[in-house]
Amino acid sequence: MAEAKGKSKKRLPKDAPATTFDPVSVEVKTLDTVVKLLASSERDVLLQALLALDGAAAKHPDSLSAVLELGATDPLLGLARHQDLDVRRFSMKLLAQLSRLEPARRRLLQDEALVAFFVRVLAEDDDVVAHEFSSLVLAELTADSAEAGELVMTAEGVFDALLLRTASPDPDVEHNCLQLMANLLRDPAAYEGFAGAAGFGFEPLLALLGSEYPAVQRLAARVSGALTARARDSRAHELFRRAAGVDRALDVLEKPEWEDLHQDVTQLLVHAAQDPDTAELVHRSGALRRLLDLADKSAATSSLLDGALAVVARVAALEPGRQALYGLGAHELLARLVRGGAAAACPGLALLARLPAALAALAALDPAPDLAQLLRGESRGWAERTLAAQALCELARLDRRFALALLRDGTQEGEAPCAGLAVAAMECLSAFALEGRARDWLLESGAAVAAIVRHLRHPSVPLAHAAAAALLQLTVVDHRVAAAFVRAGALQWFVGNRT
Repeated sequence: MAEAKGKSKKRLPKDAPATTFDPVSVEVKTLDTVVKLLASSERDVLLQALLALDGAAAKHPDSLSAVLELGATDPLLGLARHQDLDVRRFSMKLLAQLSRLEPARRRLLQDEALVAFFVRVLAEDDDVVAHEFSSLVLAELTADSAEAGELVMTAEGVFDALLLRTASPDPDVEHNCLQLMANLLRDPAAYEGFAGAAGFGFEPLLALLGSEYPAVQRLAARVSGALTARARDSRAHELFRRAAGVDRALDVLEKPEWEDLHQDVTQLLVHAAQDPDTAELVHRSGALRRLLDLADKSAATSSLLDGALAVVARVAALEPGRQALYGLGAHELLARLVRGGAAAACPGLALLARLPAALAALAALDPAPDLAQLLRGESRGWAERTLAAQALCELARLDRRFALALLRDGTQEGEAPCAGLAVAAMECLSAFALEGRARDWLLESGAAVAAIVRHLRHPSVPLAHAAAAALLQLTVVDHRVAAAFVRAGALQWFVGNRT
């Protein structure tokens, strides 16, 4: 029996240190003990502890707070530099999870070297998993903190790293990098950083518009939109055109199944079309025809219609764009959309009317009653009604026939409960000075004169200015109107505001 017992023991090597002994398995039941095991120098012990913490976080997300309170952040930061790949990966994953908590973010932001470390991992490490979690940490740090964004932007190579990793084979890396880019671009200084990076371009970003992951698509559209929002940077717009940005955006808009992307992508086109060369490309390449077709086929309440019409209005802001739109019959489409209740068509219609040929065509179509109907629509929001009022004002300013058309409906007799809408109404009333019959209506009504005098005392400075401008323009052309304003109390207002 004694011999058998002796045979069951393992013989230790002669050079084995005195502290070497057989492996020991213990059952750990508390987080405190697991966190203490992170100080071990043994790989297997570290991995077991990291796996236990990862499992606890997956089953009970609230346990992350306890892990943080037990002081796990600093040991994990050390293990993120460990020589073993698996130890590094799990440490980075736990740090990414902890960075969702405010105390952990404060700890990470205390030391610029830590932020620089995560940027360096993203830029230089060959491990895609490390890219995923380092980018997630940085995205969490900058989610709600402008100060954190400034700190990240000072890290060497961050802009090149982000542009590089948007072409990652891992969609999680793509998503995290795009989110980080979107966070940083809230600060105008970030644009200069991206534009100055060696790898700056739109090809990887626009390619992600076709990603199979909706979250990646949306972020790619928003980041591209933020990068094209700088109208003065001709290089950015040139790179956007080289990457076929206009056509790629329209390809997305022509897919009904990607409806959730349409608003962001049309906003991207609105930003891009503010560049004269890109706007010219829009109406020279056939893109404008595609855009008008989208507007024509969209439902009156769809985000695609509103977005497409916003791009049309941007193109119509320039003379060549107005000529192209008129050549494609856009005035007819816009007038028809207004008649159908699409308030988003109002800005484009008003801008297009600045082209004399389009103005004459619109006079024949007479959209004024339809604009007046939009303006009177009490069920509509004030933003939509203001668009209608501004379009009416512009048409009345350009052609007195539209001012006369307003008289048929008595549009301006009502109150304007919104300052923006009231300003547009005051400006529209100013146009009535051009037409004798319009001035006759003002005198007969009385309500319009009283409204102008009342708005002279309005606390909104733009509205008071608009009312004063309307009063002056109306009184200088007709002494009868001037007398009506005196009777309504305008003279007292002028005397009281001499200074």
